[in-house]
Amino acid sequence: MVGTEEGMIHTCSLKYNRNYVRSVQGHHMPVYRIHYNFFNNSIYASCSGDWRVKIWEDGRDEPLFMFELGSPVGDVKWAPYSSTVFAACTADGKVNLSFASKMALILRTDVIHVWNKKKYIGEHHIDT
Repeated sequence: MVGTEEGMIHTCSLKYNRNYVRSVQGHHMPVYRIHYNFFNNSIYASCSGDWRVKIWEDGRDEPLFMFELGSPVGDVKWAPYSSTVFAACTADGKVNLSFASKMALILRTDVIHVWNKKKYIGEHHIDT
């Protein structure tokens, strides 16, 4: 997956290098970062110079959620300990932590599936 200066988000394939698998108009300005959720690999966040962080699900043309942060957003990362927390850095020097509690309803089924595979209970890792 790659973001462009024009605000597009393209899904690419290692098998086919001539065409994109999928493209969406993600933002109105350059896309600076795309980061997949650690707990659900079909959910990702994108950030842009248009002041926004958008939460997406693979296969959808519209974002699930949008957060306007008041300044160009240069980076976004999901928290490794929670499926609904992410941090975003803005051009005005701030680090914004967002707690998207509504997203838990979308992620819960897949998170439980991933936790069982990786021996996670809740948000705590169990060493075996």
